[in-house]
Order: sequence, then C-alpha cells, then structure tokens
Amino acid sequence: MSTRLRLKASLTILAALVLLALVGPWLSPWQVADLDWDHPAIGPSLQAAHWFGTDTLGRDLLVRVLAGLQVSLAIALIATGVGLIIGVATGALAGSRGGLTDAALMRMVDVGYALPVVLVALLLTVVLGRGMTTLLMAASTVGWLSTARMVRTETRRLAEAPFVLAATVMGVSRLRIISRHVLPNLMGPVLVHATLTVPSLVVLESFLSFLGLGVQEPAASLGNLLHDGARDMERAPWLLIAPAALLLVVVGTLTVLGEALRDRVDHVE
Repeated sequence: MSTRLRLKASLTILAALVLLALVGPWLSPWQVADLDWDHPAIGPSLQAAHWFGTDTLGRDLLVRVLAGLQVSLAIALIATGVGLIIGVATGALAGSRGGLTDAALMRMVDVGYALPVVLVALLLTVVLGRGMTTLLMAASTVGWLSTARMVRTETRRLAEAPFVLAATVMGVSRLRIISRHVLPNLMGPVLVHATLTVPSLVVLESFLSFLGLGVQEPAASLGNLLHDGARDMERAPWLLIAPAALLLVVVGTLTVLGEALRDRVDHVE
C-alpha cells in the first residue's frame, strides 16, 4: 500500500473514530452512568437498544466505550502536547549548547528512563490520590523523554548543516539560529514523533487505569473497561471484546498514521 493511501485511510478512520466518540454518546438515549434495571448483563441487543450489550449494573456498553475513548484520547493528546513542549525545549537546549549543559540534561533524561512508570504513578497517587490528574501527570512525565532525545539528535545534526554554519559565520546569535533555522526544520520529525507517541500513551493510560491507578468509576476509560471486562469475561465476554477491539483499532490506526507521516517526511527530505 502506498504512503499516500495509508495516510488517507488512517486519517479517515481516525476522523470517524473521533467523530463517533464525540457525537455518539449524545445521540444515544443512555448516559454513561444510567442503569437499565430491566437488562443487566445482556449481550448485544437491538431490541433492547443496547447495541454492545450492558455491563453487570445495566449500563450501556456502547456509550461507555465511546466515553472511554474520549477520555483515553484526551489524556494521550494532552500528555503528548506537554511532552512536546518540555521535550523540544530540553532537546534543543542540550543539542545547541553541548558540553556540561548537554551532559546534565541527558543524565536527567536517563534518570527518567530508569524510573518505572508504575512507580511514578504510585508516588503521584500517594500525593494526589487516584484520578485523571494523577494519570495525566504520570503520562506527561514519561512522554517528554523520548522527545528530548530525538530533538537533541536532530539539533546536533542540524548544527552541522551548511545554512547553520553560514549563519554562525555571519555572526547571527545562537538564539536566532535556533528560532529561525533549527526549530522550523525540526517540525517535520517532531510531528511524526508526536503521532507515534499518542498510541503509546493511549496504551499507557489503558494499562494504568487497568491497574486501578487512573480513571475511577463511574467515569469510563478504555483501561477500566478492560479491567471490568477481564473480571467478568467468563459470563459476559462482550464486556472485554468491545473495549479491547476498539483499543486495537485506535492504536493500529494511529501507528499506521505515524509511520505513513514518517515515510512522507523521509521521502520529502
């Protein structure tokens, strides 16, 4: 499949998923926490107006899955944005300054890599309690590390580019070189890296929520829906199948989109 076709297909699927997640819960007669006392733990049923079935409390699974997709994508996107800001600033500073600054910043990144994300989440849970804030901070703490390394490498490569050397010889200040020459040329790789970071953070959010360190009931996320589905998979397998299938589609679509963007950028370069 060509890069352009993969790019169009992944963007189309992603747009459809986002639109469905935003609009779907509003179109349904059920809300996330609504209980259908007449149909607890039933499988997919058009007659009962529960297309994906209900959980053990009688809550509509379709609405909860779409609401969970909203939460998971929102956390991943916000964490990616925070990670880009911190990572780009750290990597650009380390790559452009070099020396002790570079060494100190990269050792800080190495320490961040050495800390297990579950340990970070547990420490934040002790301080802040369980919830979306803790989950967002844990994801943001991890998200900037790979960005900083990538930006540092690209900055050091661009520092030896002819146009940067020419600007240096002409007496252009370091800050102006970074803002006018280095950062604009970093946007392509940074965009690709961000696109590939989002699916990993979606999985991270799902993992932490699955462990009970993230989004708490009655709110829904893909992680706590997977937790509930795994608990009741023998008597109600649809509770696990629906969020697991959606998670696979979302992560797969975002991964294909990131790889297509990477191929497109490499081809342009």
